[in-house]
Amino acid sequence: MSNSHFAVTRKNLFFVRGGDNRLCAMPLAGGPLRQFGPLEEMSGVSHNVSGFSVDERESTLLWSEASQPQLDLMIVRDFR
Repeated sequence: MSNSHFAVTRKNLFFVRGGDNRLCAMPLAGGPLRQFGPLEEMSGVSHNVSGFSVDERESTLLWSEASQPQLDLMIVRDFR
């Protein structure tokens, strides 16, 4: 696994495989790796994914991203 996009549930370790952005699940009890379709939404180079989660029923995937890092510079005149 070459990235930090992963989540652990009671049964599986979910991760997004680098290169093709394919969602995968590795059973914690052992067994074959399950592969799901690629997550096209995570494939853009302009994204900065900062969190990844799967719900208890393993039916919903959630992540947060920022499309552009942004900073604001504020000036306060005559501050005392």
